[in-house]
Amino acid sequence: MIIYAENGLWYDTLTELIKLRRQNSQDAELKADWEELLKSPQVGLPNIASEPIVSCCQSK
Repeated sequence: MIIYAENGLWYDTLTELIKLRRQNSQDAELKADWEELLKSPQVGLPNIASEPIVSCCQSK
């Protein structure tokens, strides 16, 4: 995951971080990494950095 971020592949970094956060929702380090990524100038999403992770679009 770090290799993605270091090479400017923030979309892939975001995808991997969300997978890890869903598996380990209480991990403070993952939460900090998530917020740092979203607040970075490359991503530019500081307004949603502290919003909770929710499930979306589940088929029934």
